Amino acid sequence: MSPLTLFDFPLPDLLPLLIEEAADQNHWVPFTDPKTGQKVHGWLIKRLEPEGDLTSQKICWWFKEFLYLHDADVRPRFYWQTPGTTIRYHVDRGTQCSINVVLKGQGDYIAFNDTKTRYDCALLNTQVYHGVLSPETGRLLFKLSIFDRSYAEVLDVLQSTLSCRQAVFEDLRLTDLDVRPRYSKNLARTGLGTHIDHDRIVGINFNLMDEPATIHLRGKPFEYESAVIDVGTTPHSVVPLQTERLVLKLAIRAPWATVIDRVSPWIDSVYDKTYVSALKDNEQHLVKL
Repeated sequence: MSPLTLFDFPLPDLLPLLIEEAADQNHWVPFTDPKTGQKVHGWLIKRLEPEGDLTSQKICWWFKEFLYLHDADVRPRFYWQTPGTTIRYHVDRGTQCSINVVLKGQGDYIAFNDTKTRYDCALLNTQVYHGVLSPETGRLLFKLSIFDRSYAEVLDVLQSTLSCRQAVFEDLRLTDLDVRPRYSKNLARTGLGTHIDHDRIVGINFNLMDEPATIHLRGKPFEYESAVIDVGTTPHSVVPLQTERLVLKLAIRAPWATVIDRVSPWIDSVYDKTYVSALKDNEQHLVKL
């Protein structure tokens, strides 16, 4: 079994925000070996709590949902490896496996035993000897350290999830479109104010809770189990409820008419058959990331 599995980072819109968060100089410290107490010069770490409102923490939560790691010990952190610093061969202490996203220095190699490779985003078996060769320009890494699941366990779920996602894309005839799945969760008694999604995206939403999901479009409520919604054009909101809300959203960067044409065989009812997707000038201020 290969100790490294490549996959596309599923939240590319958040990469600039991750880099911005890492640029904050607070909480960066030299990495210290937890067993020997020895500091590794030229290798810095920024540890974060698993939960909170930072981009890194939101991504940690997303991956725990995505990979069914709800009760797992997953901790986000950043690493900065200065130019010319080599991380010698080692196995991680505590971390069984990790999801690594290279934010800077994608051209540099990681080595497992005698095999060298490059990656942008990957699941790594950190219990196999590995090291990072001296980067030329510095290497910035975002890492989700998983402490209580083996590489094989997480890999099995990752491959199953990606396979299932691909099957859904094929069924809906979306394989050639820019589709980015994400979860949208509201805690009890929290909502979302009126807004329009950026990039004129179209959302295919799947309700994952027992009670129907409700979205307000221009102030009018609509209940659904699954729906195609022009969230990149139409002002919408979510009213706070007494229970949690969890939705799987396929964010599609394609024209509304294209998406409707692709998924039309599965549409049961259409709210407005005369609808034309057009972003109004007086509503553009509602567009948010």
